[in-house]
Amino acid sequence: MPLLNEAQIPASLNARADGSTSRPLIIYIVGAGHCGSTLLSLSLDRHSDILAVSEIVGLNAQEPGHSGGKDYRNNPFWSRVAANYQRDFEEDFWAVHFASLTKSSKLSSADWRKQNQNAFFSIAKTAGTSFIIDASKQPRRLQVLLQEDSVDVRVIYLTRDARAVVHSYDRKYKSFWRGFRQIRRLDPRARSIKARFPNIPWMTLRYEDMTEDFEKTIVCICEFCGLPFQCKMLKPDTASFKGIGGNRLQLKPVKKITNDKSWERDMPTWKKWFISLLMFKYQRSLGYPIFCSASKKERIK
Repeated sequence: MPLLNEAQIPASLNARADGSTSRPLIIYIVGAGHCGSTLLSLSLDRHSDILAVSEIVGLNAQEPGHSGGKDYRNNPFWSRVAANYQRDFEEDFWAVHFASLTKSSKLSSADWRKQNQNAFFSIAKTAGTSFIIDASKQPRRLQVLLQEDSVDVRVIYLTRDARAVVHSYDRKYKSFWRGFRQIRRLDPRARSIKARFPNIPWMTLRYEDMTEDFEKTIVCICEFCGLPFQCKMLKPDTASFKGIGGNRLQLKPVKKITNDKSWERDMPTWKKWFISLLMFKYQRSLGYPIFCSASKKERIK
């Protein structure tokens, strides 16, 4: 099965800290919550030419410079980004609207894309990298970004067994339906975007495959991005991570990469069957078992 679609990958990029005006290439991770996007961001961020901003969609959402209750305005890296953005575009970085556009949004799609493009440029310029990992995961944000031909985007659709996602939400939020609705809404939207933009390089990656053979996965992603593999990507570093938001994984060192199979042990049998029936099409299309435990067979497509 092909790793990526037939869109051509450019040989090189020039959005570095040398003052180049080239735009960085965006690797956008789309997927449900609890699908492994933080782990993937931490790993890719270790590449010398990649910076992962994680869930930047939350920055400035509630108040300037904040995301999830954390103030980034005094953060050394993000304060330099803000200074570069102010100097290059004469606008306030802490007023950039990263949140996905809604019907009530005052910004036009064109103005929103321009703000985000400029922000990505300042981030890449500050970090001295050519690639930005945006793990905001929201299809709506991705779709608006893709509506501008000048935005160079590659998409990683990160999936996970529906039973594992529902179990994670149930465990954290005490909500069975929250995880179910996440996948139920997201998967059709992701597939719709892929169909609408057939020339966009697209990789579908399963969480289970990523955790079962992490090195193979990272090598494949490097090939997808047109980058040389670097061994340090196999050792995610939370201490130097500059990403916005993300889950608690980034709060402590990553000692070992394992497939979290707690749902197999802790989820009642009736609930496993119920989710499998409700999400039959999703499970079958991605090769997940319907009424048994997840297979260890490696599969990246």
